[in-house]
Parts: sequence; C-alpha cells; structure tokens
Amino acid sequence: MKKLLFLVYLVSGMNLSHAENCQTDAIGNIYCAPPNGTAIKDTLGEIVCAPGQCVNKIQGGHLCSNQQGGSVVIDQLSQIKCYGTCIEPTHRICQKM
Repeated sequence: MKKLLFLVYLVSGMNLSHAENCQTDAIGNIYCAPPNGTAIKDTLGEIVCAPGQCVNKIQGGHLCSNQQGGSVVIDQLSQIKCYGTCIEPTHRICQKM
C-alpha cells in the first residue's frame, strides 16, 4: 500500500512540475517548455520557451540558458550570465498541448 501511495504522489508531483513549465495564450492554447525549461509570454503576449531558466532584460524581453535546466543569474554589474550560452526564448521550442 505504501508503494502505491508513493507512486501516486510521484506521478502527481511530475504533473505539477510539468504544469509549472506551461503557459496559456489569449485564446486558451497551452504551450509547454522542454523538461526543466521555461515557458513565458513575450512582450506581444505570444508564448515563447527556452530549455533553461530565463530572466527579464532591463531593455525588455528575456534571456535564457540554452542548456536543459540551465540557470541564469544577474551579476553585480547587472550583466546576465547563463549556464551554456544565453539565448532569447522562441515559440518553436514550445510544445502545444
């Protein structure tokens, strides 16, 4: 019984973490980022995705890590540093659900 409860908990947790990487557009379509990636709305309201984390640029828009699950930080000089290479998120990385 304990194994069954753990399995239900594990599957529920996977669904929850997957949902955190998804966004809904203005007409109700759901788009998701790759596992451990980011799905966000761009300045025009389009859903864009990246394989890693993203941060807001001061000038507008976003920069993201090109590595799956890769992190992004802003250093003391307000420069964005990405694990791997910094990229802008794009709609073609998203998967429509």
